[in-house]
Amino acid sequence: MRFLELLRIFRTIANLPDFTNKEAVREWLISLLGIAQSLTDRTPNEADDKVVEFLVKSVDNERLFDPIYDLLVAMLDRDDINLGASEAATEPAAPGTLAAEAKAAGIDPMTILAIVEAVVGLIKLIRERRGAK
Repeated sequence: MRFLELLRIFRTIANLPDFTNKEAVREWLISLLGIAQSLTDRTPNEADDKVVEFLVKSVDNERLFDPIYDLLVAMLDRDDINLGASEAATEPAAPGTLAAEAKAAGIDPMTILAIVEAVVGLIKLIRERRGAK
């Protein structure tokens, strides 16, 4: 990976949206998923390609994006976001429609939840580094 490409990735990730603006969040997630696609394209593992493809379709679909957005915003508002692995397993699964679509695509809904948790952790890390909550 080239240095300039890494800088572009970091800039894209760090350009956090206003999380009260649903469309801004959608655009930011689409950018993150573009980065994820470019990275998963470089791996021999097809499972990661399948998960990213599902997320791209979900973010583009209003019916599936709503639960992703609601979950993301709800998790951002929580103080205990840094859950351990055993605690994360007790978290509620992604809302019904999204979970059903994930299962139909052959993806464990807990994978989607884990990805959202990871994105929330990244957001919180960026905010902490900037000195903002």
